[in-house]
Amino acid sequence: MKLTHKLCGAALLVVMGAAVAAPNNIKADDGVGVKGEGEIQFTSSSSSSTSFTNSSGSGTDVITSGGATSDANGFGISYVSDLKFGKHGIVTDGNQNGPYWATKWIGNAGNKDQVENSNFINFEDVRNIADHKYEITAEISQEFTQAVNGVDKKLAGATLTYNNMGLRSATADPGLFPDSSALKSGAVVEAGKKTPMLQNVNTNNDPVFEKGYGHYTLYFGKYEVASTDSESAEKSVMLTVPKKGNTVIYEGAYKAGITWTMSATFQP
Repeated sequence: MKLTHKLCGAALLVVMGAAVAAPNNIKADDGVGVKGEGEIQFTSSSSSSTSFTNSSGSGTDVITSGGATSDANGFGISYVSDLKFGKHGIVTDGNQNGPYWATKWIGNAGNKDQVENSNFINFEDVRNIADHKYEITAEISQEFTQAVNGVDKKLAGATLTYNNMGLRSATADPGLFPDSSALKSGAVVEAGKKTPMLQNVNTNNDPVFEKGYGHYTLYFGKYEVASTDSESAEKSVMLTVPKKGNTVIYEGAYKAGITWTMSATFQP
């Protein structure tokens, strides 16, 4: 079995923890977000290193690091993988810095049970209701920032673009998967604005709408293809930093927070 299938199933079942066993009538607060981390490092050198050793994924399937976990209690986001954009030389000319691509997700980094996959989030809707419409949004809730001599310096106007979206589930009925049109591949996420990433819509206003029921993994890019492929995990989450407002970039790590939210109420 390919790692991409094994790990998505493992991450889906294990990272969710108690949420999988929660009764259907237990519901998380609608719209409470889970914040993952983004990080990019700059050096005074022009070299760039984003390579990793491929892991077989053997050993334990318990993921103890590599993202933010929450108990969704039947409705919500239960896991958000952290985004790592590697190390890059500081750009001193051109109209923008980058774009920069997120590397593959790594769980249990540096341990014998290290595993890799596409970046992903886990979410669930096992509510005991008739209408399972919902929306998932993402927002840069904390801009890419590092402290320079006690002053917070940001990558002003930085955005994240998520491509090659797909859905997997280890447990959901295949007939209940949200339609492919629900996925907003190519969505651009920015600071201070909730951007729709998935919209499970009851288009016909059916009295009973069951699509979207279950536990799912929303992933970005294919782990099993070459990194140079346009559909690969390494070509699916893009960080763009405009030159305007970022003429000076400092050596060191800029870190951001990306908050994912699931809600039955759509953004206006």
